[in-house]
Amino acid sequence: MTRKEEHKLIKKIEKQADTKWRDTILEENNYKCEVCGKLANQVHHFFTKGQNGHLRYDFTNGIPICRSCHFRHTHLGDPTIHATVIKKRGQKWYNKLLAKSKLKPTSFKNLKWYQQQLALVEKGIK
Repeated sequence: MTRKEEHKLIKKIEKQADTKWRDTILEENNYKCEVCGKLANQVHHFFTKGQNGHLRYDFTNGIPICRSCHFRHTHLGDPTIHATVIKKRGQKWYNKLLAKSKLKPTSFKNLKWYQQQLALVEKGIK
């Protein structure tokens, strides 16, 4: 397989895994925003996938959120968004996820990693 073909396959798997991860979190939370209780149509990564890519498909890192709350957090830097989530989920949840965020794997985001992540997401493994 050429690099170009492998990259194309990774992007396809990534999209499938992203969709399944998002849909699972929204469905399990009855499409309810964890911050304000309105209709959630997005899932926010508590620890960003840019800095914590290994947590991209971790179900405990996904926060069902409405467009308004997500905008307030990502564009206005509203600190009450994360504070509300921590208050609802608890300090134990936060500490466990924080510990996971510090365990940075040396190798991930290759074809094998994406295939494994898709398999786990499809099984709903948290």
